[in-house]
Amino acid sequence: MSQISDSIDALRRLDARDQALLLAVVTVADRVTRLTAEESNDLIELVGALRASHDEAEQREIIETMYEILERRSYTLVPLERVASKAPSQNFIRWRNYVGAQVRKARESKGWTQERLAEKAGIPQSHVSRIETGRHSPAQATLRKLAKAMNVPLHTFDCNHEGPRDAA
Repeated sequence: MSQISDSIDALRRLDARDQALLLAVVTVADRVTRLTAEESNDLIELVGALRASHDEAEQREIIETMYEILERRSYTLVPLERVASKAPSQNFIRWRNYVGAQVRKARESKGWTQERLAEKAGIPQSHVSRIETGRHSPAQATLRKLAKAMNVPLHTFDCNHEGPRDAA
């Protein structure tokens, strides 16, 4: 008991800024220990992507996704295309734009906002926006969530999907 009292006394001697920083570190450490294996792996992958990124907007999006994981909000990890330092291929950009346009078309045909689609699909609204504007390519899992939320076949969004299957 004496060690705990000594530790608490030592903490109280820290200035307010150091106490707040220490509290933040302890809180994040506690949240990290409560993550599922999948969430931990996603967080580790994001740390690597953050370190490799030189684009400020991309870094902000990676950090936001990290917050979503730690706060246990719905998130979908979207693989970033990294081929050395080359820009995305024209085929990749066309595919990404096609998928985004199809998602927007399906959403608008239902009269839904991005917020409503995000809520029904269990993904952040900002993610819906990035998909619809062609700034991100959605993973198959995300396409499935969007298809299920809007009750449309998966192939509606993905021009590369093999055969018409129901949203699952």
